[in-house]
Amino acid sequence: MKAFWLSMHAGYACRDAGACCTAGWPIPIEWPQAAHVRAAVAGGHLRAAVRWLGVAADQPPDVAGVLATDGSSCIFHRAHRCEIHTVLGHGALPSCCQHFPRDCVIDDRGVFVTLSHYCPTAAGLLFSYDGALEIVAGPPPVPGGVAEGLDARGLLPPLLTRQVLMDLPGLSAWQAHVVSWLGGRRNPIGRWSPEPVLARLEADARTLAAWRPGTLSLGDAVAGFDDQPESSVERPRWDEERALRRMARESLTPPFTWPGDPDDLEAAWIHLSEGWTARAGIINRFLAAHAFASWMDYQGDGVLCGIRRVRLALAVLRAEALRPARAENDELTDGTLMQAIRQTDLLLVHLIDRQRLSAAMTGP
Repeated sequence: MKAFWLSMHAGYACRDAGACCTAGWPIPIEWPQAAHVRAAVAGGHLRAAVRWLGVAADQPPDVAGVLATDGSSCIFHRAHRCEIHTVLGHGALPSCCQHFPRDCVIDDRGVFVTLSHYCPTAAGLLFSYDGALEIVAGPPPVPGGVAEGLDARGLLPPLLTRQVLMDLPGLSAWQAHVVSWLGGRRNPIGRWSPEPVLARLEADARTLAAWRPGTLSLGDAVAGFDDQPESSVERPRWDEERALRRMARESLTPPFTWPGDPDDLEAAWIHLSEGWTARAGIINRFLAAHAFASWMDYQGDGVLCGIRRVRLALAVLRAEALRPARAENDELTDGTLMQAIRQTDLLLVHLIDRQRLSAAMTGP
């Protein structure tokens, strides 16, 4: 199957940042990979304690166990590198490690790949990318492996509204339209900040939701949208963003927790707003990564729900930006924005229950 990427992500390769190895989450390993590791440990090719494999509660039958940890680090993470990866290669890694930081949606068009920017290497691509974002055909999603993720092959296409289905060409046109505003050809360098861009996309989603078969195609309807935002400035939607962040916290997978909103976020924002606007291009690209290859396309109840999911990423990022900025005299720098981006994806990509979040976002 073809693999589709955002152009800024297509060249991604592991740079041994180690965030995945030191996050502290359980790392299940499947039986074939465990056999490779066991043989390498027995042969002295991998250094490991006698008990390098533990048993997970309610582990599925295809899983041999979970890798032991040394504190919060995987026992095979040494000298800033994964020894399994270094000695045995990518194919010997547990499936979750093979996929990190990739996040995939698979449908009858192909495999759509976005990245979690909890990975520092992936986050760096947001800052270093130059040019207009595009959706491009790219390398296989998982080197030497099989892509896993939300598999919608053979299913009905996503909902346009609760009453109307999209078609796959129309879905492709809509995805390209969203990306064109979030770092793509309509807004490549952040001339328009994320707030007016999302207002524009929300208005377009409302227009598209009124489409019905029998007139022009869904793709043609998307092609007719304006090339200008409705306004160049829009204030944060404080009440809506608070509700979205609360929704994310309520969708956490037990036993994970997340702190509440920072104190006085709205009042403190005036100190961060200039740095936020100056980095609009980076933030827009980050939001594009949440809009592209989004599970919410299939789990949600229409295009407006998809835009709301992007607003959730913006809302969490805004709150997470204030936490490190307070240690930097309330200034938003590249460093504090990088921390905020990584924390946002830790929450929204790794710690929440996506099924629970989609149920909360779609309502009864």
